[in-house]
Amino acid sequence: MPGLAVLAVVIFFCGLAISPTLIAGFSLIDQQATAGRRTEGLTWLTSAIAVGVAAGSAVAGHLIDLGGARWGYWFAAACGAGAVTTCLLGLRWLRVPVAADTPE
Repeated sequence: MPGLAVLAVVIFFCGLAISPTLIAGFSLIDQQATAGRRTEGLTWLTSAIAVGVAAGSAVAGHLIDLGGARWGYWFAAACGAGAVTTCLLGLRWLRVPVAADTPE
């Protein structure tokens, strides 16, 4: 980044994407999981987020140590592309949510 002000703006806009992403993920689990498995589904999502952040931070830190900040940004972009690809490939397994007032 060319300076601290630019970095602050970039971090701000990256942060704006986190809440909608988490809300969408938790809502998707809430709609897709049956009532008896909803808590387990949300737990799996929370655990996956924690493991992903920890592993991603460790790998990004190592890449930055080896080759500079540019490699950390490339790694983050590659992880984002992988996440989008995974989501697009997983769309076929989603089902239409059943209304709450109808039996499953």
